Amino acid sequence: MHFRIDHTGRASRWTVAALAVVFALLVHLGGIATARAADNASCPRAGDPNCLVAAPLAPGDTAAKPASGGPRAGRVSSEAKPAAPELASNQLRWNLRNRSGKPIQLQYYSRARNWVWPGNGWVYNLPANGRVYYSVITCKRGEKVCYGAWVAGNTNYYWGVGYGGKQGCTACCMICNGTQSPIISLLP
Repeated sequence: MHFRIDHTGRASRWTVAALAVVFALLVHLGGIATARAADNASCPRAGDPNCLVAAPLAPGDTAAKPASGGPRAGRVSSEAKPAAPELASNQLRWNLRNRSGKPIQLQYYSRARNWVWPGNGWVYNLPANGRVYYSVITCKRGEKVCYGAWVAGNTNYYWGVGYGGKQGCTACCMICNGTQSPIISLLP
């Protein structure tokens, strides 16, 4: 690619615009690679069937049409923490079970900064099979992180802080300090 610089040493408007597009594309592609690498690193044992693996958010899911009646929060129950390996002080382990009868998608949201796990249009898919799944995220020690979950294809039915982290919640957040959640069961 060639860029034209005028006699004053300044780039033309078209050159600046082209550079901006190239930079945005590189950031976007680099972000996806980072999300994939970070997600794969979050499973302590390769191929662990109980570890949630990130997947791209389906294009139609971001524009899901709300169901009539406005947003509705699902019920949550909590069980004892499972035995788990020790975590680093900048990690959190989330233990989740889907008992809603519908596939659920989820993300984790920092309350201290503009950060989402797994990020870049990716989500964790939680099957509706009643098994306990887990995900480990790397975060900044001391920051508050909340889960947001919703029925796949219907962001209007949610748990925790919901899609985009915009809903209020009780007991859906943890402080990043090497701990794990109890088993969080997402109910209808």
